[in-house]
Amino acid sequence: MNSEGGKPGNVLTVNGNYTGNNGLMTFNATLGGDNSPTDKMNVKGDTQGNTRVRVDNIGGVGAQTVNGIELIEVGGNSAGNFALTTGTVEAGAYVYTLAKGKGNDEKNWYLTSKWDGVTPADTPDPINNPPVVDPEGPSVYRPEAGSYISNIAAANSLFSHRLHDRLGEPQYTDSLHSQGSASSMWMRHVGGHERFRTGDGQLNTQANRYVLQLGGDLAQWSSNAQDRWHLGVMAGYANQHSNTQSNRVGYKSDGRISGYSAGLYATWYQNDANKTGAYVDSWALYNWFDNSVSSDNRSADDYDSRGVTASVEGGYTFEAGTFSGSEGTLNTWYVQPQVQITWMGVKDSDHTRKDGTRIETEGDGNVQTRLGVKTYLNSHHQRDDGKQREFQPYIEANWINNSKVYAVKMNGQTVSRDGARNLGEVRTGVEAKVNNNLSLWGNVGVQLGDKGYSDTQGMLGVKYSW
Repeated sequence: MNSEGGKPGNVLTVNGNYTGNNGLMTFNATLGGDNSPTDKMNVKGDTQGNTRVRVDNIGGVGAQTVNGIELIEVGGNSAGNFALTTGTVEAGAYVYTLAKGKGNDEKNWYLTSKWDGVTPADTPDPINNPPVVDPEGPSVYRPEAGSYISNIAAANSLFSHRLHDRLGEPQYTDSLHSQGSASSMWMRHVGGHERFRTGDGQLNTQANRYVLQLGGDLAQWSSNAQDRWHLGVMAGYANQHSNTQSNRVGYKSDGRISGYSAGLYATWYQNDANKTGAYVDSWALYNWFDNSVSSDNRSADDYDSRGVTASVEGGYTFEAGTFSGSEGTLNTWYVQPQVQITWMGVKDSDHTRKDGTRIETEGDGNVQTRLGVKTYLNSHHQRDDGKQREFQPYIEANWINNSKVYAVKMNGQTVSRDGARNLGEVRTGVEAKVNNNLSLWGNVGVQLGDKGYSDTQGMLGVKYSW
């Protein structure tokens, strides 16, 4: 069926009957809407037997179909079975399947980007009851869309953090260094699992991530013998692997991202002595990543992303009360409302896949706003007198808003992540000063959104001061 130069438009006419014997027939087509140019086969008589079909997309950008792109017209009894060798063929954001027509067209075979109610296998055999085009069915999107969205969202959020993520309860640091500034180094490890849906719920993505971040203070000082300022540097490594499954096609997609960050942080505490009052924290990071998207029996796509993320956070700590425990502990209860604004400016390089699909991700420039409250107990046991050992369990609740939705445009068709515009979060953890030099902290948290969005995370941090 291939015409010279790979252009669609050939017509193979069979004046009698056609019998398939598991042979292969190749069509050139410019995949788009119903009237897309394509090679065709016209059988005047009956069809029977099984035929494998391969479709080569010649410059098609993908589009929604209604009745589909007609490939095979049958004049007689249409008993033959035709099946795509890969189950589907893709163009832009859309997935096409081969299905029989409906009504007056029930004898003919069409490429359709509509959901026909049947999930094709990735390497199918011809079936006895072929799917039928549903002109009113929803469009079918490529699983790769979920992988691109997962990667761009991760690039902007992997190194995003809060003051207490980075330093535990930093008021501990200088408590025994009143004669001079304390030097310190800190490190934190993060593991997380995210679930979200895209494409009106037809694509389900799961992602696992790991983050290592470390840093230390460059300078500390006080402007009035009561407050405290910190200036420091930090760097990190992170990776994430995502998997996207479709409930409408028989293949899946994998996304991978790994990269680094480096930057500065600065923190001000109003009252260093009693741990109450206001604080302001800020940080800025330059981030760079390598990304890949791959799918079953299809070419992989490698690309990079770069950009700056930055944050300003503020809060105010109130002492809510003091009480003694039954085992000789002195407990001070604190309440700390917080607000944080994070700018996420990491952008993927716009590029074209090997299959001709133009990829443009969206969501860079997102402004994430967090409003929350943290409440914690600072506990000290009398047997730890003179040891400078303290223990601080806490719980916090947050509302998180994203100004933009992470999405991908594939040949101009946008597919977006669902349910993450507004999130609710709960975290709980422990911060502890083990001795004069060593502090440890850890927490677990969960974020929930609409349409099945969830994110679960655990973190462990350590800081050494001298």
